[in-house]
Amino acid sequence: MVSSPCLTLDLGNTSLKVLLWEDGVVSRRWRVFPSDPDASDRLPELDGIQEARGVRVPGRPEPDLPASWPEVLWAGESLGLPGSVRYREPGEMGADRRVAAWGARSLHGQALVVDCGTALTLTHVDSQGGIEGLGISIGFAALRQGLAEAAPALAPYLSEEAPVPAGIPEGSAENLSLGTTQGWPGILFRLVEEARHPLLGPAPTVLTGGPAVLAAAPLGVGAT
Repeated sequence: MVSSPCLTLDLGNTSLKVLLWEDGVVSRRWRVFPSDPDASDRLPELDGIQEARGVRVPGRPEPDLPASWPEVLWAGESLGLPGSVRYREPGEMGADRRVAAWGARSLHGQALVVDCGTALTLTHVDSQGGIEGLGISIGFAALRQGLAEAAPALAPYLSEEAPVPAGIPEGSAENLSLGTTQGWPGILFRLVEEARHPLLGPAPTVLTGGPAVLAAAPLGVGAT
């Protein structure tokens, strides 16, 4: 049983997301970027927090947090990990994927979890708690960042927040906006289609992560 009020932390490859829970409801939320030297200053001191639980991608160091926060219990470290991973080496699967899959199982019984983070991951969980990895690809932000690094001449146009053109693109920024916002969901859509294998049985698709909204409509699902 988790005490209230409590904090949950999700430390990904790029950002740290924090939720404050009170009486089973999220009352406040924060998102900071650990690469920002002032990240810890952007998180408030909080009194009376009973517990903090978190999950982080492999290799991420523990972030600097306000002194008033309790020590974080990390999944896979201080806390056990749920489910049975069907890998040759189960420890290869990150705690973040396992926790997300288990959360989807608690809501749906079984599910295909599509996490649209720095890496795009597809994870299936069945009603018995078996967890299978069904693909890892590039996330939307990493796609744009990688393109900027591989083709430096395009980098200035990728930094612009160009809207997706309704007609024919009239410049490089519009071409890139069209190519990435239309092309990346195509990667995701194909992976999801391949993941819906008959042997896995019917399962709802759970989309999560910032760019999930780009793929929600083509897949016909909602994003969390």
